[in-house]
Formats: sequence, structure tokens, C-alpha cells
Amino acid sequence: MTNYLLRKNGTFYAVLDVPADVRDKIGKTKFKRSLKTGNRQEALGEVGQVISGWKSEIEVARGNGSIAEEAAVWASMRSKAQDIEELNLIEELMADHAYDIEASGRSISPANGRDPETTKSEDALRFTKLALGKLTPLMRHVDRWLADQSVSEFTEYEYRRELVGLEKRFKQIEDVTRRAASDYIEELKHGGRSRDTIGKRLSAYKGYWDWLARHDYISDEVKNPWQGLMPKKKQVSASLKRRAIPDQVGSELLSSIKANQKRQPDDYAVMLTMAATGMRLGEVASLKKEDVRTDAAVTWLDVKDSKTLAGIRRVPISDLHVRSVLRNKAEQVQPGEYIFQSLKTDERGKRTHQISKRFGIALRRISDDERIVASHSWRYRARTLLERGGVYVATSDWLIGHERPGEGLGRYSEGPSDDQLIDGARHIFVPEHS
Repeated sequence: MTNYLLRKNGTFYAVLDVPADVRDKIGKTKFKRSLKTGNRQEALGEVGQVISGWKSEIEVARGNGSIAEEAAVWASMRSKAQDIEELNLIEELMADHAYDIEASGRSISPANGRDPETTKSEDALRFTKLALGKLTPLMRHVDRWLADQSVSEFTEYEYRRELVGLEKRFKQIEDVTRRAASDYIEELKHGGRSRDTIGKRLSAYKGYWDWLARHDYISDEVKNPWQGLMPKKKQVSASLKRRAIPDQVGSELLSSIKANQKRQPDDYAVMLTMAATGMRLGEVASLKKEDVRTDAAVTWLDVKDSKTLAGIRRVPISDLHVRSVLRNKAEQVQPGEYIFQSLKTDERGKRTHQISKRFGIALRRISDDERIVASHSWRYRARTLLERGGVYVATSDWLIGHERPGEGLGRYSEGPSDDQLIDGARHIFVPEHS
């Protein structure tokens, strides 16, 4: 089979496998249509239009579809030409197809909810350049790039989402000049995007362009257009900096979450654990049965999933009530299962999105102080209590999951002893609540 052609009993057929992800929607596993000719040149004159229609149908089923998909069909046909005469014929037919795009008024399928692409001369020119390999669709190499990255499923999801968003502005890689990239980031800034949001996008963009240069898809002599575009960090007013959650607010918040246990059976236990340890919400949500171990004096939590290397640690809890709650949760699940079963993993691989929203809503019913946040302010409180209790700074950093200062502590030391950790953790008490 060459150029989507299959010859059977002297007649040429156009054939195309239907990708597995859209077979249910399309209702078949393969497209096949007789071209009603046994002449190869005549078949080549027909097959491109047929395959383009099928490709468009596939992309529409996926919610995509564009001139780029049509151009990909012709680019594939060019690459499979058997000789120079066949190549010339294909390019002549391709030129005819470009003329059809410009002159026929035929609408090209919209992509991802965008307006249908026009059939003006610039679209015909773009089709021709894409088919000849002079332009590269922005998303063409994203799958290979992501496959090369050693990142979590969530980060991979985020990277793909950022590139899909970028494609709404730039259809081809070649469209992204230094000036165009700078203008785009300026628009994001003036459109109200935060510095952190822009930073996440730039991380994806820069990583993709670096990979393209390393693999010779773009010249490595051209400076990465996204380099150096990170907005400067604004000086935050002291009045807006986050602060530790006050005991009174913490007490009311815990009581409020506890009263809602019938509807949200794990929320109270999660917040109680954060209050007793200063652990991150994601660290608590990722605890499994084997990560909760109880001995005579304390319950140990093994943090194996954290946003930083320093976050991988053991944390003791001596508070009897918290220990009892965690032990009961752990006893209700099987080995390998999360102890907080009601927290469901979303499509990005995160288990904290909904519970974080619930905590935020509950907090704002109690306090309108924007310096206090429902999850992270427990960490501020824990670190403050450790400092005020005179706990050695390196032990405090270990308990909170921060990188410990100094070459000796960070590289050579094996960390605090169990007794040091237990003594330190006793300074992090849970606010009294009903």
C-alpha cells in the first residue's frame, strides 16, 4: 500500500485506518472506498481528496480539524512518491487542491471550538507551505516531546494544556518570532494573568522549543523566543503577605469542617493532620495505608509524594486524638490504598482540587483576611510554633519539609534522630475545637 492506495482485483481503493480513540464515534475501524480505476495516475488524482475528507472527519470526531490536517495528507503522499514523475504529479494535484481551497468557498472544519477557518488566499498559501514542509504545525511534535520528559502525569497534562492554548494564537512553530512571543506575554500580563500563571506557561513553551532545537526541527542557532520573558517579581506589601492561621480562626475552621463529616467524611481528618504536622495538603492526600505506622509513643507518617526532594520525610504525631483518627482511617483500607478514600483523582492526576476549594469556602465564612489561606497557613503556624518553642532550625525544616541550610546538613547529615523529631513535633499542637 502506498499513498493510502490499495490495489485489489485490478482496481485501486482509498484506505485509511480509523484511530482507536474515535472508532466508537465513527462506527468503523477502517475507511475504504473504490476509486473506480485501475490506472495508478488516475487513482493518485482522486485519493488525496478522499483521504482529506476522512482525516477531517476523524479530527471533527476529536473536536479538532483544520487546514493542517489536509496538508498532512498531501505531505505524506509526497514522502511516499515512487519516483520523480509521481512526485511531480502529486505536487500538481496539490496545487489544484490549494486552488480549490481559495476559490471554491468550501469551509474548513473548525478546531477546538474556534470559528471555521476561512477559504481566502492566505489559507491556500498556508496549506501549500505545510504540505511542502516549509511550515510546521505547532502541535506536531508535542507527543514526542512529552514522551521524552521525566515528569509526573499532572505536569505532563499541564504542559500539553499550555501548548494547546498557545496553538490558538500560533498555528505554526515558524509563527513564533521573538517579537511575537514578547507581544503575547505582554498581552497575558495586561489581561490579568498572574506571574505564577505566566511562569507555568513559559516553562512549557521554553522546554518545547529547547527540545525542537536539540532535535534539529528548528535551528539551534536561533535564540529560544521565550527565553528571558518572565515578568519581574513585584515587591509584595507586608500587609498582603501570608500569615499563620490564628488559633481562634483555626479552632472555628476545624469545628466547621468536623460538623460536615457526614457529607465529606475525610475533610476533617485531612485538616486535622495538617494542623498537627504542617504538612502540605497534597502530602496528606497522598498517604496510603502503609504510610501510617503507630508505635507506643507516636504515629509516624511516611511522606513519599511531595513537591520537593526535601519533602520526602518521616513525620511524628503525638496528639492522641489525631493518632486515633488516622489509625481508624488506615484500618478501613487495604494495603496500597489511600487512607482518604473519598478524595478522587481528577483527570490531571491530582486528589486535592475539590477539597482545597471546600476548605477555602469554609475559611471565608469565618475570616475575610486574605493573608490567611485554608491549607498553607497551617504550615506557617507549625513553623512559627517550632521557632517559638526553640526547636533547632534544621529539625524544624525537616519536620516542615524544607531544604535544610548548609552543605553539611543538606548533603552529609542523615537528619535528626527520632527523639529530636518527636520532641520537636510536640510543639505543634492542634487548636482546641468542639
